This record gives sequence, C-alpha cells and structure tokens, in this order.
Amino acid sequence: MLRVIGVTAITGSQAIQEAGFQEPSQPQVSNTADTAGRMSSPAEIELLALPSAAEDTPIAVPANVTSPPAHPVSLVPGPSNSGTIQGERLSVSAGPSTPRHRHLSQRRLRQTPFDRATSEFVAIEENRLRFERERDVRQHELETERLQIEARRLQLDRERVRVEEVRTRVEADLRDYIQELNLKITALMSLLETRDLRPN
Repeated sequence: MLRVIGVTAITGSQAIQEAGFQEPSQPQVSNTADTAGRMSSPAEIELLALPSAAEDTPIAVPANVTSPPAHPVSLVPGPSNSGTIQGERLSVSAGPSTPRHRHLSQRRLRQTPFDRATSEFVAIEENRLRFERERDVRQHELETERLQIEARRLQLDRERVRVEEVRTRVEADLRDYIQELNLKITALMSLLETRDLRPN
C-alpha cells in the first residue's frame, strides 16, 4: 500500500491505471497529498519511488525535487591555522629552555596567593640571614681591631712601666749622688773652718 501511495504521489493516477490498479477516491488523494507533503525528504521519496522487480513501469521524478548535495557543508568551523602557527611558535620558543627554567616559569604561572606570600617570606628571611652574616663579619672585624688596640695599649703600658722603673732608678741614683756630694761639701767646709781657727 505504501508503494502504491508513493507511486501515486509521484507519477499520478494515470500511471497507476496503466499498471493495472484502480484510481482511489478523492479523500485518499487528499491523504496521499498530505503524506507526500509530510515526506519532504529526498531520501524518503527515493525509497518510496523504487519499483519492485516485477514492475517495469517507468517512474518520473518531479522536477521540483532537489537532489541532496554531494558534500554537505559542515557548520562546525575547523581548526584555524593561526592556532597551529601559534602552537608551533610556542613549541619552538620553549625548545631551547632548560627543564629547570620551564619548571620555574610554570611554577610562577601556577602561584597562588599563599605561594606568593611564602616566596616573599622566604626572600625576607634570606635577606635577614644575609644581613646577619654581614653583621657578624663586621662584628668580628671590629672585635679583631679592638683586640689589636688592646694589645697595643698593653704594650704601651709595659713600656710606661719600664720607663717608670728607669726613672725611679735614676732618681734613686741621683739622690744617692746628691747625698754623697752633700757629705763631701760638709767635710770640706769643716776642714776649712778648722784651718781658719788654727793659730799662725
């Protein structure tokens, strides 16, 4: 029945009469027209229009039926060449870099606020340790200079003590000499007085 309806929709009632079938009534024609209107797909028309092996009646295809395009146009855009070129540039630019540099760049790109705060804290700690090392070195240098100055002061104190000892010894010698000289002067004066008192 579907084959007859399809043939009726495509070839008309005269072709059906020539094939040995009776023309259906008017309501069936309207239903056939409705069915043909619903079957607007070219593939369905071609399926319904295929005759059996026993039928030799030629089938005329209406001129207003358009054949499906050989190559359906795809609405999905293909990959652009710019993306490929950009990917090649990225691969070429990233080629000479070492794995460590790539790891550091990826790590910088993936840093979270906590990572950034941790990095800043580590940098501050490194600067603090560096300043402490410099301060320790400077303190060691100052301590060395202080010890050198202290050693020089002790040396000067020893020299001062030695000079003081020499001065004390010289003063003692000078006192002894003066005392001896006074004794000699006293003896000489006594001798002169004794000579003056002696009668002529």
